[in-house]
Amino acid sequence: MNARIFMERISSNGLSEPFIKIVDSEDIVGVVLRFHLLTELLIDSWICAKTSCAGLFGTEDDDRLLIECSNKIKMAENLGLPKEICSLVRKINKVRNDFAHRMNPDEIQKKHISSLITLTKNLSQTIPGMDLTKEQGRFKDKNGNVICEIGIDDDTEHDKYKLLICSTYF
Repeated sequence: MNARIFMERISSNGLSEPFIKIVDSEDIVGVVLRFHLLTELLIDSWICAKTSCAGLFGTEDDDRLLIECSNKIKMAENLGLPKEICSLVRKINKVRNDFAHRMNPDEIQKKHISSLITLTKNLSQTIPGMDLTKEQGRFKDKNGNVICEIGIDDDTEHDKYKLLICSTYF
């Protein structure tokens, strides 16, 4: 695996700004779409790094190789990305597709959040010494003020924050 390619792709696409927009946004559709795009960027970058081909998916809009996210996930899995990560990313893709095919989505279905949490816990168990149930997510606004502090199992309506907690494990 070529870590330099992975890091260059991640840093050149600026991950921090979309994460900040997710935290600041009240629009759950925007949250889900941004979250999915970030996830897909990570999968693309991992595939490029694994194949040592930085431009595998193209570099410009007219040069881009368009592949459905589900096929990219399968490609990553075939190249050795752990199945626990692939299962979590598949679920994120399912959540995004669910939003894309509903007229007025205004929340993430509880079954999706529950499934994402279970998959994230399964993934965290593959990391020695990790206990996701004890982890707390602390989210701040752009001024550094804490706006939410939650655990993965907390009973809360702040589903976007749970999505962000899940994202830290892949």
